[in-house]
Amino acid sequence: MTMPLCTINPDLKESMRKFRFRRATTNAAIIMKVDQITSEIILEEEVEGLEDAEALRSSIPDTQPRYVLISWKIEHSDGRVSFPYGVYLHYTQRLPATAPNDVCW
Repeated sequence: MTMPLCTINPDLKESMRKFRFRRATTNAAIIMKVDQITSEIILEEEVEGLEDAEALRSSIPDTQPRYVLISWKIEHSDGRVSFPYGVYLHYTQRLPATAPNDVCW
């Protein structure tokens, strides 16, 4: 019998469903994290109107991994515009060797 490492919060599932079917024409992202106490993936922040992926990256804290679901506008050479149901990635920066142990997993 296998046990899941983490569960997904039901409110987050609903937010992700709404994100998937949204009709907005702006870049957007959902930032998620793992609640270390409950081992549940929870919504940290919803971001609308992203102009720069670097700004999103720099807003993510260094101390705990985050999951980012992103929808980015793509203008194709034939004039079509699409907003693919983004990239789901796990992101964390390396901690410096001098980081206190309480911020490490």
